[in-house]
Amino acid sequence: MFNSDFKNFLKNILNLDLDNDFIFIKDSNLKYIYINSKFSELFNISSENLLGKDDHFLISDKRLLEDCLKSDLAALKENHVISIEEAFGIKFKVLKIKISIGNNEFGVLGFAKLKN
Repeated sequence: MFNSDFKNFLKNILNLDLDNDFIFIKDSNLKYIYINSKFSELFNISSENLLGKDDHFLISDKRLLEDCLKSDLAALKENHVISIEEAFGIKFKVLKIKISIGNNEFGVLGFAKLKN
């Protein structure tokens, strides 16, 4: 999905590792349209079971759900956002970027890494 130049940019400039960080893409309705294997492992869910669903399917804690929604909407409005989010008691540094997903629609590309 990503070429080596893009991977090197992410790793060297943004300190992201596509092989070890969690990656997802949501559509304009904030429903998942892509997750990588690390994301699938973390939530113990296959992409087939998550695609087309939103965060309500994954997150039961209302506060965490609101935080995720707030940062998704901020990314769509401001073009990108960096936040600290939590899942399963684990904190992540999350970069969310507004991207074009075709047909004049925008979505959210997210990169999450364990917060040190």
